[in-house]
Amino acid sequence: MGLTIIPTKLQVPLPPSKMLDRPRLAARLDETFRAPVTLIAADAGFGKSTLVASFLATDGRPSIWYRLDTGDSAPAIFAAHLLNGLKRYISRGAYAFAIRGLGLVTDWNAAAQLLALAMYRLKHECLIVLDDFHLLTAPTLNEGITRLVDTLPSRARLAILTRVVPRLPLPRWRAQSRLAEIPADDLRFTMSELRALLVDIHSLRTASASSRSTYRTCDNRGG
Repeated sequence: MGLTIIPTKLQVPLPPSKMLDRPRLAARLDETFRAPVTLIAADAGFGKSTLVASFLATDGRPSIWYRLDTGDSAPAIFAAHLLNGLKRYISRGAYAFAIRGLGLVTDWNAAAQLLALAMYRLKHECLIVLDDFHLLTAPTLNEGITRLVDTLPSRARLAILTRVVPRLPLPRWRAQSRLAEIPADDLRFTMSELRALLVDIHSLRTASASSRSTYRTCDNRGG
């Protein structure tokens, strides 16, 4: 099946050269990524992508980063890109088998089934980051993602980064202890972090650093 893979969509964003160390959030990510699904939902500018990318840059765990846009709403395109990311972590035979199955992916349920089968062949635990999830607009998307999560193998972890809380069965996943969440309020700077940002990173004077006007992260990639 002749689907075009865009390699840059599977590249982890480079963290800023100067970035504030936030150990409380690093510890929080390490904890939440143990759950099958992590949801990080916040408006643009809260630093979702920067936070997770910086964590992965130092953590070293196997991971796949998928930066989404509206074109990925097509289930076959979505499946093809994720399979390309999984290629490093599954056997050649499992990858070849999954690629042959792409021709049968005509809806989101089929995409979820194909991806779940491929993830069952993971050699190690792997974190899959779906960045800008809010840009996906397919009518049956939520049904497909729900099926994928409900059949997610034990070695697969899914992180959803979004500006809008998705219409997924979040209450059920919470009740099943399958969901961990980092809301916008947890991404805001504490006063000590804000002071360190202004003084240590931006070299502002101490008097200026007492301002409360800037109280959330700044993500150059739009959050």
